Amino acid sequence: TSSCAAGSVAGTLCTLTTTAPISAGASLVVSYTVTVNASIPAGTTTLANAIYTTPPTGCSGTVCPVPVCPDAGAAACVTTPLGAVIGFAKSTSATSVTANTVVPYSLTLTNSGGSVQPSGYVFYEVVPANTTLTSVANATSSCGVGSVAGTLCALTTTASIAAGASLVVSYTVTVNASIPAGTTTLANAIYKTPPTGCTGTACPAPVCPDAAAVACVNTPLTQPISVSMILTKSAGSPTVVYGANSAIQDAGDTITYTFSVNNTGNVAIANVTVIDAKLPSLNCVLPTATLQPGVSAVLMCTNNLYTMTGADVTAGRVVNSATAIAVPTNCTPAVVPCPPTQTPPSATTTPLVTPIAEAAQPIPTMSTLALLLMGLLMMSSAGLVARTKR
Repeated sequence: TSSCAAGSVAGTLCTLTTTAPISAGASLVVSYTVTVNASIPAGTTTLANAIYTTPPTGCSGTVCPVPVCPDAGAAACVTTPLGAVIGFAKSTSATSVTANTVVPYSLTLTNSGGSVQPSGYVFYEVVPANTTLTSVANATSSCGVGSVAGTLCALTTTASIAAGASLVVSYTVTVNASIPAGTTTLANAIYKTPPTGCTGTACPAPVCPDAAAVACVNTPLTQPISVSMILTKSAGSPTVVYGANSAIQDAGDTITYTFSVNNTGNVAIANVTVIDAKLPSLNCVLPTATLQPGVSAVLMCTNNLYTMTGADVTAGRVVNSATAIAVPTNCTPAVVPCPPTQTPPSATTTPLVTPIAEAAQPIPTMSTLALLLMGLLMMSSAGLVARTKR
């Protein structure tokens, strides 16, 4: 039995009491285990352990001097060589990154153990989200240049690390040209073993802090402002209740137009204005104060009724085009100019049903020859009548 509980720290005096008798000429084996700390002072090369028949001089509680073998006060003492113990640190010189930026990482491996760590030490990286691998130095990588986000890379050191020394492995990635809206940080981590569920190119993106990682660093990610949107307009069926002919579409009938916008940029927009030459008094507003990236909305509009003209009816259709203007909401014009953005024109054509014009019916006419024949026939008939009377 021991006066020390499991977890007792270095320097603690432990009284061990045997639980079985030891016959003359016999032996008793007492098992005693310790776990080496995760962090060991640089230059520590051995682990010494001693047995005492009485407490060492000046030893009480948890303030006992550390034994160094040989120990004259010990009944038995053993020294065990302490192997290499590798610790990790990660840093980047980039204070803020944006699209197409090359981000350099320094992966520092420090040997706090007591012996040399030979080359060939393996650890792991996952290509960060929204990046591709650019280069690796002082280590070989299972990933080639251009490996995409989520790829598991086994890195193998190409130089030894002496006790108390460090090795810096350089690792760079390039941020993608397109970054998902709302992404604000770039996280990169080092692992001693592959993270759970991580194989090939399907590894989960690290989010610092990462409990599975031995080192993890976050870098602010600033997206370039991209302001763009698309306007879609549509026309309702023309009315047939106005104008000269209530059975068909003609001058005086109306068409109601509706408008919607899709925010295709990466910043919110507000103050949408629609410009439509056929609707000079048109007034449209967003249903919400702002329109977030990737979101579409049907605008609430007034004065969106167009009255057809005789020219429209003659043409047999109404062609209408409109554009929209909006202002981004989350940039400071004094720092980053944020002019309004205008959509490409959106056009719609409304075919009209026009009346069929009746063709003018020509009046039948007789040719000169026909008139001459008729005259001769009439004259001949008159002569017959005269002879009969005589």
